[in-house]
Amino acid sequence: MCIRYLQISFRSRRLAAKLPWRKIFLFSSFTETQGMVVLEAMSAGLPVVALQATGVEDMLSENKGGFLTKNDLEEFNQKTVLLLKDNTLWNTKKTEALQKAQDFSIENMSDKVINLYNNLIKKNK
Repeated sequence: MCIRYLQISFRSRRLAAKLPWRKIFLFSSFTETQGMVVLEAMSAGLPVVALQATGVEDMLSENKGGFLTKNDLEEFNQKTVLLLKDNTLWNTKKTEALQKAQDFSIENMSDKVINLYNNLIKKNK
């Protein structure tokens, strides 16, 4: 099995264009505080294998769209190989990833903010 790693600069504006032709997204950072790159990968339909860390946990809650692992190289590798070998599981995680990314779409997030403001205005009347 050949695994090619894509090195992407965090400053790259072409990230989304580079992701769709990949199979999975591996994320092994403990310092990402918002999980944005994970969400970008999920919006490209990539299942994610990531270390359990703040921010990323919100994106992969209940292992929907991929897998969260402890800081354990063996577990991280097992989940990676599992996604690469099991096409049924990969398709399930891909579908979950796309659904989760849609939850955070600009349309859905805008609606949530508008609803929040409307509720606050009603409370203060």
